[in-house]
This record gives sequence, C-alpha cells and structure tokens, in this order.
Amino acid sequence: MVELLRVNLGCGSAYKPGCINIDRDDGSVADMLADVAVLPFESNCIDVIEAAQLIEHFDLVHLRYLLAEWFRVLKPGAELVLETPDLARSLRKLFKSKNGQKETTLQWIFGIDSPGFQHKSGFTFEHLEQMLKLTGFCDVVREKETTHTYEPGLRIKCKKQHNAEEKMFFACFRKRLGQALGTRDSFVLIPLENWIEKARSAPSAFASRDLRRELISRLAPCNPTIPLALLDEGVASCKLDEPEVSEERAFLRELVDMRFHERAFELWIRSRKGLDVHREFGLFVSRVESLVRDCLENPSLRTERLEYVRALNPRYIALFDLSIVLQEAQKSFSAGVKAFSMKNLAEAESRLTESLSINPRNPLAHWNLARISAISGRSPDVVSRRYRETIDLMPGVASRKKVKSELNRFSSGRAEAGDTTPILEI
Repeated sequence: MVELLRVNLGCGSAYKPGCINIDRDDGSVADMLADVAVLPFESNCIDVIEAAQLIEHFDLVHLRYLLAEWFRVLKPGAELVLETPDLARSLRKLFKSKNGQKETTLQWIFGIDSPGFQHKSGFTFEHLEQMLKLTGFCDVVREKETTHTYEPGLRIKCKKQHNAEEKMFFACFRKRLGQALGTRDSFVLIPLENWIEKARSAPSAFASRDLRRELISRLAPCNPTIPLALLDEGVASCKLDEPEVSEERAFLRELVDMRFHERAFELWIRSRKGLDVHREFGLFVSRVESLVRDCLENPSLRTERLEYVRALNPRYIALFDLSIVLQEAQKSFSAGVKAFSMKNLAEAESRLTESLSINPRNPLAHWNLARISAISGRSPDVVSRRYRETIDLMPGVASRKKVKSELNRFSSGRAEAGDTTPILEI
C-alpha cells in the first residue's frame, strides 16, 4: 500500500502524526521550518494539505499566491483542508453577546498582538469558495469544524482539478514572478494583479509570434520582469520551445538589467502632459509599448531606439503603474509640505514641482506653490499665474472663491498669518 504524502502547514505547537509538520517560525514540534507560501516541494507531489487557522494570517492579495502555491504542489485530485474563523457567524455572535463576552470573539476575528497570532483577513464560505475555484480547486464543501470550536469556524475541503493545465501554469507563473520581483508589499502586489490578468492570454498567445510579442509589449512597460517570467515559465512548462524565444528572453533580460520601467518613469516625469492624468498616462504607456514592439521587430535598430531611454537616470519604482505613480507624486507632495512647514522654501518648491511633474492635477500642490511664490516676493505676474493655475483646478465654487480672496490679500499687501503656512486639505 502506497503511503500518502500529507503535510500540515502552519503547525505551530500542534503536531499531527502521519504528516510532515511545517511552520515558518515555531520549531517546537515542526518537522520542517519553511515558508508556507514558498514550499520546498516539486509540483504535483503531495496528496493532502491541511492548514488549520492559517489563511487568516495573510491579506487577500497574498492569499492568491498562497493558494496558488498549494495548488502547484498538490497532485491532481489531491485534497486541501482548511479551517479558519467564520466571519459571518462571528459577527452575528459579536452583536448578540453581552459586553463582557465580546472580547473573546473580537480576538477570534482580529487575532492578538503576539508573533504569529495577528489576523489580516476574514472569510465567509461563499468568498473563500470563490477564491478556491478561481485558483483551480473544485468540489468545495463545508464540514463541521474540528479546531478551536469555542468560536464559530469554517472547515472546508476541496480538491485540485484534474486537467487544469492552464491553472497550473499560472500557479507556477505566480511563484516565479513573486520570487523574481522579490517583494511582499501589498501596495505593489495589488496593482500587479491587473497586469497578471493581462497575462491570462499567454497560453493562446504563445502559439503565435505576433500575439506573443504583442503581449510582451503590453507587459514590459510595467516591469519587464513580468513578461520575462512569463516566457521563462512557458519554456519550463514546455509550452514554448527555448530556441524560438531565446532572442525575446535575451531582450527582456536586457530591459531588466537596464531597469527599463524605472527609466520609463523618469521619462514620464520629464514629459509634457495635460491635466487629464489617466488619459495622458494611457497615451504615454502606448508609446512605450510601441517602442518595445519596434525593438522586438527590428533587433538591428534596438541600440538606436533605446539610446535616449538608456541615457536617463532610472528613478526607483516597483511597477510603472498609474496607482504607484500617483503614490510617488503624493510622497513628493508630502515632502514639499514638510519643507514648507520648516520654512525651507527652496526645498519645498523643488519637491512640490516634482510632485506636479508626476501628477499635474493636484490643486493642493499648485496652491502651496502659489503661497510660496507670494511669500518669496516673486513678481506679481508669477504669483497671479500660480493662483490662476490653482483656481482652475479647484473643485467647487466655494473653494475657488477662497483662493481668489487669498490672491487679493497678497496683491493688496493684506496677507494673513494663515496664508503663509502649508495647506494640506481643501
């Protein structure tokens, strides 16, 4: 009789006989210390995974990588068993409990501030069922919980689909991409999901060189690591012949080495752009896509095509994605406000100007620059222009009137104390 290979993930101090007990930090009874999100097992080798009171310790975007990794290592038809707090039933219990009884349920929902006991997510059966099916699991059923039965819990069993080749490809791609990017920052991983969705067409695009290169061109501006990981997984899974894509992979490695997406960010900062940031960013990315496609189609002209971009100084950004670009603009804005509050007006003007070069549609950055120009004694034309730029972007009649009144006070020499300090909100 063949013995089943069972693993108990996140075992903590609860040892399960007949399993390989794995924990990341607690070695009191674990057979193996390992990251449960990056398991040291080959694909399709495990018969049963048990993970009791574990998934709630991951936020929702990390959970996608976690489930994909467990899907990867399980054999087709193998079983995944989960237990986690039942958010819906816990909330109902919380609202019905007397004040003195609520604390235990709140700790059950949110965890406690002890290593390995903080909770980041909560689940209903329907939500977790959906996430499991999207990953590639099937036959999702709910059973009576067996651990920590003093509070409402979910116990779920499901199986890895047979013939789930595409799901398996993306599970392996997620692992490869996560390792290549080397980040667990949810602010990066959340927008990355949109780019992973663009990669969903990979299996069909792999059959055609034109479609494959179109996909590469769409993904490379965000971070060339994404299409490189996609091609690498295509070769590893035998969906692509290595000689067929060797030139494309070499080109993408070149883009990775030159930090292409960071140079694209610097080019975005330098470029002239209108106030409709979403439209302008879309047009800019389209031009970068065309550049990548042109380089793919004309290798002999690649050096010439990339000469200007290569001459730029790369400016760090994890992904050249609009959501992260706008975060960087906010950081520069906040640094400008800090310098303004410390009366370092030259630094404040520099950082606020930088913020507007990233996101020109920020009325507060314009307003602070207008105040700085006024209190620095700039010419009336410069001060008036700064205030007009602010007024044009201000939402609402009342806000525009407030800025106009301030301009009038500066123009007539009647500025108030509040007009010479940084402004943080409209």
